[in-house]
Amino acid sequence: MLLSGNTGYRKVFLAVFVAIFIQLSSCPCVADDGQMRSCQELPVLIFEATRTGVHLSVTVEPLAPGKSLFSNMAGFSDVLFESDLITPQIRRLPAIYIKRVLEGFLVPDMVSERIVWFVPETMEAVSRLRWKSNRPEVLKVYRWEEGGVRRWKIKKDPKTGNVVRVKEEFYDFIKQKETCSRVSDPALLPYMVSLCGVSAGNKFEPSICVFGKKALHQVSLKCVENNKKHCVISLSQRKTVGSSEHFSMLGLEDDILIQVDETSRLPVIIKGNNAVAGDVTLRLTQVSWQK
Repeated sequence: MLLSGNTGYRKVFLAVFVAIFIQLSSCPCVADDGQMRSCQELPVLIFEATRTGVHLSVTVEPLAPGKSLFSNMAGFSDVLFESDLITPQIRRLPAIYIKRVLEGFLVPDMVSERIVWFVPETMEAVSRLRWKSNRPEVLKVYRWEEGGVRRWKIKKDPKTGNVVRVKEEFYDFIKQKETCSRVSDPALLPYMVSLCGVSAGNKFEPSICVFGKKALHQVSLKCVENNKKHCVISLSQRKTVGSSEHFSMLGLEDDILIQVDETSRLPVIIKGNNAVAGDVTLRLTQVSWQK
């Protein structure tokens, strides 16, 4: 088992699990034809992992349409709102905010953040912002378009405060249109897996297409352990188009295991490899529902 019985852990989350189950049970994610559906109400999830000299925390927070977190993006919000990069149509969609904090005396401190706007009915990604605290002058903007993803690199001059687009690239995956008719973002995978994995069980093994930093990845999902308490789902890189880039999710790379609690349908443990910290086990430590 990926998670051995921990009485204290189970007691802490029991009340939360019951409330979450009531909300999720009315929001199925797998239809009779095996197609995935999304839930309109998603919880805030906080994961943590601790190793000798290293601590990693990951916050996954849904954002209601129109809500943004630009307070720590001074100098960039104006150019995004006043240009054609993040349009009003995009901002009217729900989004997911991801914040990863890696710190410790054995590794350099790092804070990585992203916002992903998506279509709630299909979980298809529409646009993404990505930035790091150690490079606050650089912002990367992604926009999903017909047949590919367009990416802009934007820089802010620390002296003048002027913001300029320094690079634009288009990543074409039109040839993969048949196998990747819908392309999501890795940030949405914890919800897609937790809402769909338990219901799916061993009935089918879907392949989800997500776009990473510069490449399209086909990720296969397989339930490798299933009992009355949980389902352990393996996420493995089935195919990457035109790049040697590794598939990654929440800072973990390549083959990733997600343990989904059978009752709450929440991802309680995520295991994988971090390029800096090595093998990491992220444990769900906080769950909350936004009002």
